[in-house]
Amino acid sequence: MNNKFDCLGETLTMLTPLTLQPFQSRSASGESFDAMLSASVSRAIAWIERAQDADPSGGVPAVYTPWRGWSAPYPETTGYIISTLLALGAQLARPDLTQRATRMGEWLLSIQHADGAFPGGVWTAGQAQAPSVFNSGQILFGLVALWKANREARWQEAGLRCAQWLLSQQDSDGAWRRFAYRETLHVYKARVAWALALAGKHWGDASLLAGAACNINNALSFQSPQGWFEHASFDAGTPPVLHTYVYTVQGVLEAGAVLQREDFVRRAIVSSIALCDSQSADGSLPGKVDAQFSRGGFRCLTGIAQQVIVWGRLHQLGHHDRPWLQHSEAALAYLHRVQVRKPGHMNDGGFAGSRPLWGPYMRFRYPNWAVKFYLDAVLSHTQRMDEEAWG
Repeated sequence: MNNKFDCLGETLTMLTPLTLQPFQSRSASGESFDAMLSASVSRAIAWIERAQDADPSGGVPAVYTPWRGWSAPYPETTGYIISTLLALGAQLARPDLTQRATRMGEWLLSIQHADGAFPGGVWTAGQAQAPSVFNSGQILFGLVALWKANREARWQEAGLRCAQWLLSQQDSDGAWRRFAYRETLHVYKARVAWALALAGKHWGDASLLAGAACNINNALSFQSPQGWFEHASFDAGTPPVLHTYVYTVQGVLEAGAVLQREDFVRRAIVSSIALCDSQSADGSLPGKVDAQFSRGGFRCLTGIAQQVIVWGRLHQLGHHDRPWLQHSEAALAYLHRVQVRKPGHMNDGGFAGSRPLWGPYMRFRYPNWAVKFYLDAVLSHTQRMDEEAWG
């Protein structure tokens, strides 16, 4: 999620509880852990459903806050929530989740700019909003996922226009600076490269594959031998929050998988090992990632979920440098303990931006992307992700 949300003002029917068959973990987990995940997933899915139903657009509100309720819808994260709902819809035989993902996609098509870009920030109807490279890249994930699900031309047409716009904004060194937060280089746009790679692979466009590889090479030029990334923070000269740090690691890993670049994958492994070593006994990870991978400070729940996805994927891809699933199980157990449990409340099943709630990342807010990445984390840990991961 782009930190531009912090610069914008917020605009501010419980559904029948879902019944899921328990996920059967394919790690060494016991039955009680599987049952725990099943109940937790049910809460998280219901949170996304309530969020979408709170806005008539079909988009998903960016955050829930205790004093204002649901915010305006957020195009960026609505885009990549699509991928998660399509996967859950298929795996849980829930066509209603597929229908929700389609509604999200249709809303996004209605706000796409004529040049193919998508707007930054939360959505304000009737107001011109500047395009955003990062947000467009995250929405591209959803368009690719919808096209893979039903092969409708509208998703491909919109996705290719978006991808070509992204390519047109890329600098010669592979970085994106124009239409970026603070108009500067950020290596977490490796997630944009991953989306480009998926579009290039599925829609047969070699220029998109080349653009993706060029960006990952640029990002890796800022990686230390210990695995730390410079320019992974929203703001230059500060350690990145775990959220943007893992955006970078996952982008490098998954672009490497799509492009069949084992050298990219190995570089993501270096960073993932460093995060294994910084994991605390309670399963959590540091909320900010400094060059020494220090353990102290607040916790960024979104980032923890994201790293679980990476660890699960490394196991799935056949890399056994570390017992990845042991690390992911400990982290998931931690996330389960801190998930909101307020039956009958709008925020039941959500995750705070920070722990403690007043920590520096998304202070006093419950972001939709934390829930999305938690759902992906469960699927990754239980080895239910497709051979090709979604964004």
